Amino acid sequence: MKFSMVYNATYIIESHKDGHGHPGKELFDDTLHWKGVKNSAFSSRYFDINSKSELLTCFNTILTEVSKSDAYPIIHFDMHGSQQGIQLKDSTLIPWSDIQTALQEINIAMCNNLLVCMASCNGIYLSKILSPIDRAPAFGIIGSPDEISFDESLSAYREFYKKLLSTRNFIEMLDALGEHSSFTFINCITLFKGAFKKYIDEECTNDRIVARTLESFEKANVPTENNNDILGDVVAKLLDTKSLFKKYKRVFFMTDICPDNENRFTICYEDITD
Repeated sequence: MKFSMVYNATYIIESHKDGHGHPGKELFDDTLHWKGVKNSAFSSRYFDINSKSELLTCFNTILTEVSKSDAYPIIHFDMHGSQQGIQLKDSTLIPWSDIQTALQEINIAMCNNLLVCMASCNGIYLSKILSPIDRAPAFGIIGSPDEISFDESLSAYREFYKKLLSTRNFIEMLDALGEHSSFTFINCITLFKGAFKKYIDEECTNDRIVARTLESFEKANVPTENNNDILGDVVAKLLDTKSLFKKYKRVFFMTDICPDNENRFTICYEDITD
């Protein structure tokens, strides 16, 4: 397996109540902005978000920028988090599934080059809701499975972005991050592998194959009586996990719309089943 990504910017999205500190703004001011000024190949932006409507506006702004320019940003979230999602300044809980949907649109425009950094408690839980039959929401996700303090997060990401701006070596960036925190990185190949295994375990059992076959007939308004040949064909297709792997890999890694991704993500069926 191999993979690579392109990045030339960092967009920080922060949402903390007044009096709770603003580590994202501190990271932007002290590390990203002034060093970015000295490095014309790298840019940074800061968004202070109050509500869900402002978050959606922010996502739309980023989507427009990456669609109309050569921007390949890392999106950095700094707000309270839980296993259910992120919490904004006005106390609104945004489920991980809503974040995933917005990120998918941005990542599609970036041909699966989006890196998401979660500076929140339980941020890695964004990776746990993925489906292998949909587009990847990110090239990779950085987050912690645990509760983390502002100081831990700020210290770790300072080292991460210092390495980004000084070496642009992704492995060194991850090493610097891991030395100072519980943060971990999960790339999209690992995400797809785990999601597809889960799909096989949960959706390709005998009971689920029967149920899904009947559901497909019902949806198409086709009676099952006297249609044994069609029933057999549907069951055979659902049981052919190797063909399903090829189909869903093409969608998840976007090789159908970004042909160069075929060489970027070389995972094969045996990587899943071995």
